[in-house]
Amino acid sequence: GCCSCRFLLFLSAASAFLLAYGLYEPLPDFSQDRALLALRCAALKTLTALGRLMERLNLGSFETAAHRILRFPAPSNTSSVIFYYRQFANSRTLVAMPRHESGTGENRTAGAAAVIYIHGGGWALGAPEMHNSLCEQLVEQTGITVFAVRYRLSSEQPFPAAFDDCLSATLAIFDAAKSLGLDAGRIAIAGDSAGGQLTASVVQQLRRSGSPHRPKLHLMVYPVTQVVNLRTSSHRSHSNVALMKHLPSSRFLSLYLAGDMSAADWISQLGHATEYARLAYERATGEVLVNAYMHK
Repeated sequence: GCCSCRFLLFLSAASAFLLAYGLYEPLPDFSQDRALLALRCAALKTLTALGRLMERLNLGSFETAAHRILRFPAPSNTSSVIFYYRQFANSRTLVAMPRHESGTGENRTAGAAAVIYIHGGGWALGAPEMHNSLCEQLVEQTGITVFAVRYRLSSEQPFPAAFDDCLSATLAIFDAAKSLGLDAGRIAIAGDSAGGQLTASVVQQLRRSGSPHRPKLHLMVYPVTQVVNLRTSSHRSHSNVALMKHLPSSRFLSLYLAGDMSAADWISQLGHATEYARLAYERATGEVLVNAYMHK
């Protein structure tokens, strides 16, 4: 009995050590919030392993698996912020607003400001609820209303579904501004990562179409700004950094544009860049692109 207990204790300790060793990711010296980042890296590494297993069993991609597994909880109202959902075009949008302005129209301060926020996640992951804390802080610290747009992910439907949803939701929010007690001239739009790219695309389309709806401010947080060259020095130097090495850009881009992983290798070797895009990139950067896919 005593020997069995010791053996089980040893086996448990060894298993815990091996699990910790397998999940450990060295973090760069410049990392902030290291404990939280280490926890996220371990979770992502576990999720990646499950996703790769699903791919080997032909049960779907890692991104599709992650989308199904990752569920973000609905936010709870606080003493100063009210959350609710409202449909804007195709988007079931999460709205966060100051509690003292919880009415609409005549019951609310006229000419209030707002921000339309588009979440990131490589076009394949995420949801408005992943930014519950950010929405709450924005409302508390600025008094504005936040519209966190939900859009179809590439694991559900590829391009242009996400863009179409963000654009139509933005137009619908502007159209409803007066009834919501908002000043259409004080509405900003923002997004992070892939959401930053969608933000830029929405703003560009509003300008090109001659729409009267123009966001007062465009804020793009570490946005995806170019997908012509995924082999820049920055891509290469950070390809094995914690988090990034489990989230290869070529996979996300292939899923977004093609709807599956069939184009990932082609994209990573720059085979997707058209002659026009290649020449424009070279003129802008002075860097000559080589289609490695064609030279295999």
